[in-house]
Amino acid sequence: MSDNEYRVKVTLSGDYACGKTAVAIRFSQSRFEHQYRPTLGVDFHLKRVEVPQGVAKILVFDTEGQERFSGLRKRYYQGAAGAIVLFDVTRRSSYSSLDRWIGELRSNTDDVLIIVCSNKVDLISEREVTSEEVQAFCEERGLLNCETSALTGEGIDEMFNHFVHLAFQ
Repeated sequence: MSDNEYRVKVTLSGDYACGKTAVAIRFSQSRFEHQYRPTLGVDFHLKRVEVPQGVAKILVFDTEGQERFSGLRKRYYQGAAGAIVLFDVTRRSSYSSLDRWIGELRSNTDDVLIIVCSNKVDLISEREVTSEEVQAFCEERGLLNCETSALTGEGIDEMFNHFVHLAFQ
């Protein structure tokens, strides 16, 4: 790593099938994976992003969303600059799990930046959770939030760029 290259670790958390892997692939490879494949343990994704200080090497740790892997996940939270907690706007149950995910992060990391990500916003007619609900949830807990679609790419780069910008403040 050169003097002008910085490493920024970000973890993705959330229920299974909420789009963590799709978001990571969209960000790191600018494509959408149509076939669903559950993550086993953790997957790693990398993207270099220009920042005023040089180059930020963004390491995205895409963690497994099933409860039986919670012991493994805890190891991958260590050293993270922040976390993105995703839920699927078409599955209220994944929204209802946000407090559990945020609690898991807070109990296994130092004070990290947490962004709540409302994913699959392209599925407007199937939406079960409103933007207003998420905004109120995040305001109550002092969290940032964003809306994304891994399918269309909407909000993905903006979310990670915002995260990187905050990491360098």
